[in-house]
Amino acid sequence: MSSPLQHVALVYEGADAAVEHVTELVERDRTGDVAVLVCLPNVIATAVARRAGVHDGVTFLPADRRDARPVDAMHLLWRFLQDAFAQGARRVHTIGAIELDGSAADGDWHWYERVVNDVYADTPLTATCLVDLQRVPPAAIDCLQATHEAFVGDTGSLDAVGASSGCDESSLLPRRIELPERTADMVLLGIDRPAAARRALRDAVGGGHGERLSRAELVVSELVTNSILHGGGHADVRCWADADGITVEIADDGPGIADLMAPLRPPSLPERGAGLWTANLEATRLHVGHRVPHGTVVTARID
Repeated sequence: MSSPLQHVALVYEGADAAVEHVTELVERDRTGDVAVLVCLPNVIATAVARRAGVHDGVTFLPADRRDARPVDAMHLLWRFLQDAFAQGARRVHTIGAIELDGSAADGDWHWYERVVNDVYADTPLTATCLVDLQRVPPAAIDCLQATHEAFVGDTGSLDAVGASSGCDESSLLPRRIELPERTADMVLLGIDRPAAARRALRDAVGGGHGERLSRAELVVSELVTNSILHGGGHADVRCWADADGITVEIADDGPGIADLMAPLRPPSLPERGAGLWTANLEATRLHVGHRVPHGTVVTARID
């Protein structure tokens, strides 16, 4: 029996081919019991909407609503699934595109695809990810094969992408955030009050960061609260501020977080994971690691 989750990569060459493939998928699935979400670049989405027409079962959203960061994509997917099933859908089909350019950020998206496989393994979901063969780096193809059960579309053109040395296992793991190579602007040891951590952060960072400082305060508050509740009752906090943003590190001596996918795992009911989820939404990037000899270290960057 096949898994309820069908996670496929739709490979294509050029925008016209993408429009053809996606229009076929939308026309096939726009029935009363399948909710379709399309998040694609405007030139493709507009052409698909023009050809497939308007239908209550199909939702078009700008690609930048989904593809800014993996946590944004996961948040959108989570909310859409909740709404679709609440409104009677028996299955959901999401169609999106991720721009892979060979940069380090590609690993964030490969990890996202891996997390989708875990989080939604038992969900009646078809997740179709568009891949432009004219632009995708060869190494990305191997990683896409590692995170998608099948390739569909212009599969005969895959050989033209070029050879690759394979998918580096590190590309399927959360990417670390490098700390500044200087003394921290703020160090708090054994802090057990989120309000005190927020106040110290404001004093250390000072003016000039505006909205970034507000986001950093929320991140620190949520993570310190997590440490107090789940990590031994207190936290050690460090902060570095520069012209482009704020880096924070929150560490505790608790049992640690065994689930490496936790930062991208939506909160569940009864409520679990809401603090880490909120911090990830507010941070530009967030990483969860292990503290030696035991405990958790969460690093966040707010740009």
